[in-house]
Amino acid sequence: MRISRWQVLTAILVVIIASSASYLLVFSNESKALASDDRGPNGTYLLTRTLRDDGFDVKRILTTPALLLDIVDPSEVLYISLGRGRPLTPTETQDLRKFHTRGGKALIAEDGGAASTFAGSFDIDYLEGQLYDERFMGSPDLVMADVNWRSFSGTMVMNRPSGMASSGGDVIARSGPSSWIDRNGNGLRDPENISSGEFPGSKILAISTDPDFRERGGGCVIFMSDPSLFTNEMIEQGDNREFLRFIASYLLPGGGMVLIDDSTHRTSGINSILQGALRGPVILTTDLNFKIVVGTLSTVILVAAVYLYDPPSKNRHTTYLNRSGLAQLIDIHLDAKSMTLLRKVILDRVRLDSSIAVEAFSSLSWDRLREMIGDDEIFEFVRGRDPDDPNEFIRRVARWSEE
Repeated sequence: MRISRWQVLTAILVVIIASSASYLLVFSNESKALASDDRGPNGTYLLTRTLRDDGFDVKRILTTPALLLDIVDPSEVLYISLGRGRPLTPTETQDLRKFHTRGGKALIAEDGGAASTFAGSFDIDYLEGQLYDERFMGSPDLVMADVNWRSFSGTMVMNRPSGMASSGGDVIARSGPSSWIDRNGNGLRDPENISSGEFPGSKILAISTDPDFRERGGGCVIFMSDPSLFTNEMIEQGDNREFLRFIASYLLPGGGMVLIDDSTHRTSGINSILQGALRGPVILTTDLNFKIVVGTLSTVILVAAVYLYDPPSKNRHTTYLNRSGLAQLIDIHLDAKSMTLLRKVILDRVRLDSSIAVEAFSSLSWDRLREMIGDDEIFEFVRGRDPDDPNEFIRRVARWSEE
């Protein structure tokens, strides 16, 4: 079976479009939970209002954290990301590193591996599984931890947190010595299964990457193992609200801008429309993987266009009968094939002008055809006699076609 050019092109496009679609699906799997405009129990509207009440200029990122690179002076900017729901892309991780290197501040709160690539840059590992501790508030899911860090002293209440491990940084809060990570999610500690890693021990709940950032004037990131401690429902528990205020004032002692990342949270109202309309173009122009996909697709389309392009052949019907100016008709050197085609063109012209069907036209007598052509020399040419002077004959046909 012979495969056509179009079948090859179609197969290539299907593969590329399918790859693009599967990559885009990653960005569409989002929920309204943790959105900064959500006033429900799982939203973070109170976080936004608290920071605004404290004098910070709070704004939102609706598309991608890659926009942080557009900030001229990030030293007075705090980026907050709570429960992304999907891992950072390689491009986003790289952009956050640049933001930190340029002096930007960040608060990253996750209970999974969404920020693992970025945290790994500071030798911080997020542990997989829910953390349980002997100290909790009403439910084992609500873990309590004392925070005595810098000038802050209080109690942090976390909802189903994970834990972290690190050999460096400035630890802000730890779980108790009897805490453990439920690796297999059965809600039970399995001491007999050593390989599961569910042995008891203190785990990091919050950590700062750069304890001396104020002295050296660089960036700083605070990683936390629970994104929900600042939700509308949890911010009133323990000293969570005061802890949020302390973190913001510690990272931005002179005030500044707070950017809340809602790029993976479904917003509402006009922001939802803007988010849906702008996310695709912004990601396409900032994300490296999307640039590769779009570049590849553009290249394939360009190559396919060259491969499939068939230059239009000269339209011989109009070449002979619709030319204007005698200079175009001189020295054209008509060959036998051209003469045969010209006879066909003349006959087609006569038939169309007379509005006669092909079958009826084929049955006409020679006398009737001579009458319809109205030029004896052209009639003889149609019957098979070649002209003595082709150039002069072409001029004759041109004049006849214009009558």
